[in-house]
Amino acid sequence: MMKKLPGLLVGLGLAAGAALGLATPARAAQTVSFWYGPFERSISVADLRQYITTGQVSPDLRGFLDMVKPKDRAGLQITLKTTFPLSTVKVSDLVYSPLGTKLLERVSPIFIRPDDAGVTALRAALVLATLQPGGLGLVSFLEAYPGSNVSINVAKLVKIARDGSLKDLMGTTPTP
Repeated sequence: MMKKLPGLLVGLGLAAGAALGLATPARAAQTVSFWYGPFERSISVADLRQYITTGQVSPDLRGFLDMVKPKDRAGLQITLKTTFPLSTVKVSDLVYSPLGTKLLERVSPIFIRPDDAGVTALRAALVLATLQPGGLGLVSFLEAYPGSNVSINVAKLVKIARDGSLKDLMGTTPTP
C-alpha cells in the first residue's frame, strides 16, 4: 500500500490542479515546432485538434500535410486521433519509476527546451494528458505540455528511431 501512495498523491494532486484550472490552455503548448538543423516548421496545436475532430485543414496545416505523401495522410490522422484511456495514477507510477525515468531521460533530448526541465515537462504532460477526454494521445500530450511551444529536434528523433536506443530498456530475452 505504501508503494502506491506517492503515485496516488501525485495523481490526485494533478486532478485537483486540473479541476482548479491550473492546467489551462494558456499554460500549455499552443504550437509544435519541428526543427531539422537550421530549418523550422510550426503547427498550431489547435489546428491539430480541429483536424482530428472535424477533418478541417487550416492553411498552416495544409502546408505541413503537403509534405506528407498522400498515402500516409490517412495514417497520420489516425495516429493523431488515437488515444488511450489510461489511469492517471498508473501513468504517474510509471513515469516516476526507475524504468519510466530512464525512458524519459532517453527521450527528452528530442524536445528542445530553454531550461533543463525536459524530463519534468514530459512527465507532467504524460500525466496531465490522461485527464483529457479520451485519455492520453499525441494531441492531448501536446495540449498538456508545459510551455507555449513544443520544439522537436527531428534529427534526434530519427536517430533514436533508427538506432533502437529504447529497445534495451525492456531488456532482452536470454537465449537457452
